[in-house]
Amino acid sequence: MVKKSTDRCLIDAVFWHFPPYLRQRDLLLAFSGGLDSTVLLHLLVRLRDAGQIAPFTAVHVHHGLQAMVHV
Repeated sequence: MVKKSTDRCLIDAVFWHFPPYLRQRDLLLAFSGGLDSTVLLHLLVRLRDAGQIAPFTAVHVHHGLQAMVHV
């Protein structure tokens, strides 16, 4: 059995969950700066640079969910 890299597993998951959206020209990623959105942004940049998805725009969204952000 061949083990997949973490990146490959994450990329496969992105394509599994978001296939209809990844080819749209007006894709917008809401980026909070947290771990989840940072990993997703990193993966989408890699896929965009490889020509596997359409260009997209990332915008920062402040949810106000973590008290330490205000310190």
